[in-house]
Amino acid sequence: MHPLDEADVIMGLCADGTEDFDSIAKRFGQTDKWVQQRVALSDLIPAVKKAFRNCEMNLGTASLFTRLN
Repeated sequence: MHPLDEADVIMGLCADGTEDFDSIAKRFGQTDKWVQQRVALSDLIPAVKKAFRNCEMNLGTASLFTRLN
């Protein structure tokens, strides 16, 4: 699954307020940091998301863009 798709799923789980990062991390067998990183990807501007999805940049580069907000 693409990291942006993971971000969408996580945001959906958080939307109703019944899931927190810790429970989501446990659900996916990941860490809280991993959940936070995926949530940060959901805030990328559309042009960066498109480039990431089209393999014009890797996850590391996309993650760097999350730090510019």
